[in-house]
Amino acid sequence: RERERERERERERERKAGARRRNPRRAATARARRLVSEQPLGAKEPPDSRAGGLAGDRRGTRPGSLAGGSSSAGMAAKGGDGGLWSQLRRFDAHPKALDDFRVHTAHGGMVSLVAIMMMIVLGASEYNYSFTTEVVDSLFVNSTRKQDLTIYFDITFPAIHCDLMGVDVNDQVGNPMDGVRQRVYKQHLDVNGKVIKKGRHLLGATMEHEHEIVPKAADGSNGTMVEEEDKAALESKNKDCGDCYGAGKEGQCCDTCDDVRVAYREKGWTFNYHNIRQCSSVDLKILDEAESTHEGCRLYGEVDVTSVAGNFHFAPAERMKELGHNHEASALLFAFHQFNVTHKINRMAFGHKFPGNRNPLDGHGKTIMDGFGMYQYFIKVVPTTFQYLDNDDPNIESNQYSVTEHLRHVIPGANRGLPGVYFFYDISPIQAVFEERSRRGWTAFLISLAAICGGIIALLGLIDQAIHLMLSRKKLHF
Repeated sequence: RERERERERERERERKAGARRRNPRRAATARARRLVSEQPLGAKEPPDSRAGGLAGDRRGTRPGSLAGGSSSAGMAAKGGDGGLWSQLRRFDAHPKALDDFRVHTAHGGMVSLVAIMMMIVLGASEYNYSFTTEVVDSLFVNSTRKQDLTIYFDITFPAIHCDLMGVDVNDQVGNPMDGVRQRVYKQHLDVNGKVIKKGRHLLGATMEHEHEIVPKAADGSNGTMVEEEDKAALESKNKDCGDCYGAGKEGQCCDTCDDVRVAYREKGWTFNYHNIRQCSSVDLKILDEAESTHEGCRLYGEVDVTSVAGNFHFAPAERMKELGHNHEASALLFAFHQFNVTHKINRMAFGHKFPGNRNPLDGHGKTIMDGFGMYQYFIKVVPTTFQYLDNDDPNIESNQYSVTEHLRHVIPGANRGLPGVYFFYDISPIQAVFEERSRRGWTAFLISLAAICGGIIALLGLIDQAIHLMLSRKKLHF
């Protein structure tokens, strides 16, 4: 019977050894429980660190807790079994296991590295989001309007000579605006857009209607066309008959430069004003340059106007009336043909630039295939204030605007206006305020960081347990 019992005990030990080999974690837990059960209650901790840890677990911590190890043994020696440190061990929510009871795996290390990298990336992203400023906008009724409005413009006209163009600012009624401060410059451009010369330009002296371009007639009247019989009577009264330089018909008089030009054109001859007495005016050089060199013009600068509705426009200059045209029809055709309003707006702003501001007309261009176009822009200006987060930086008082555009074709003689580019603007009663604010700050950042770390640890911990369980079952299966 003794030999039979010995064989039974040997088989039981072999069975347990096989179970420990198949499941080392369960075997380690059973070993810890056995060691704890064999430790007498109230026994003093032996010098061995493992025994000390297990003995400490009997006094109030879970088996294998490091809180009852050799480090806590020294604390217990100082404070006694009922000391403060012994009592604090009861509140340990994160019990520690001895290294002998831990199983380290390769897939667990990989999951830990992934968790660390995810924490670093998401933590840096959260830091950037929490400590960058955001701009908050608001709208309200503007009860106090600013007195001045600064208009910045930079426009290129590739098909118009600078001396044939004028710039002016009018009020809503159409009268020239008073108190305008101007700093306007012009550049003469060649066909390739290179600057030939530049200089200062003065506002005013523009023509917007056909009746303004009618030149003075030969009789010195206000510019109305002279009937054929009246003209013949005047010619008979004149003692001197202008020479047509061989281009006119017999008995034809060429009293003006325009008469000589028309006679040369009918003959098909090349016209050169330098040798024509009637073309001795200096302003005719402009006409020659406009017809031969095909210069363009760039106008840029700024004007300070009162903060009321109005318009500023680029239209034919009044000096076009002095270019030797003696007939209304000839003057009108010249103005329409020479004033092709193809243009490009390099910059158009109503106030200083501020962060995030975008002017819708910057870089905007239009090509007109003929000179019979009146291009109109209707602009709504919104007063805007930009407030910085740092109080040391002054606020920016500026404007934004929205725009609609319209191309209106005009016909010579229809009395619907002259070609040009017109900007009609109006001031909105609504004011916009953009204010810089800090997104979150340190408190919200630390809370978000803790949530990121906790979520990553919990999620990847579940993934690690699932991988370990799958691998364990696969080993048992084989």
